[in-house]
Amino acid sequence: MTFDSFGYWRESWTVKVSEAHRPLREAFTAFAAVHDLELDELSALETRTVRKPSWLDRLRGRDTTSRSLAAVTPDLVIWAVLAERTESAVAVGATLATVVVEKGMGGRIANAFPSARLLRGVSFTGVFLGKEPPPATAYLGFGREVDGDAFETRLREGMRAAGNRLHGLPERDPAS
Repeated sequence: MTFDSFGYWRESWTVKVSEAHRPLREAFTAFAAVHDLELDELSALETRTVRKPSWLDRLRGRDTTSRSLAAVTPDLVIWAVLAERTESAVAVGATLATVVVEKGMGGRIANAFPSARLLRGVSFTGVFLGKEPPPATAYLGFGREVDGDAFETRLREGMRAAGNRLHGLPERDPAS
């Protein structure tokens, strides 16, 4: 297992929401109920993250593994994180038309540590559904597998389709 410069290792794969790790699936089900959505058959990116264990983690036998799930609908990007040693997760979302997406880790951490922008994953900045301003930033890391890149492409294509000028994709050739 090779850890990144921030001490994390990740692996990612594509699943349907209905096939995701139970607590993540339940978080998506709760989000769907509140927002009147059907998410079960949606393609999602599930990621398992391992934090490099410290000597105290080893001494106490603590788990250093967490999971995340992220999906794109025609209007939203939705994600949930299952933190270490917890049994439930909460899904949050942002509208594709207004969310700002950066490669790597963004926000205050990237300002303090420029190498954070080199991490595999994306950062979402915006006012998350059901939350009040000011905007917040969340980081979704993913592994070296192509599934993470495919998720980012789906995300950026969804942003473009929603009219978000900050989608970051190359401009389409009008002749094609």
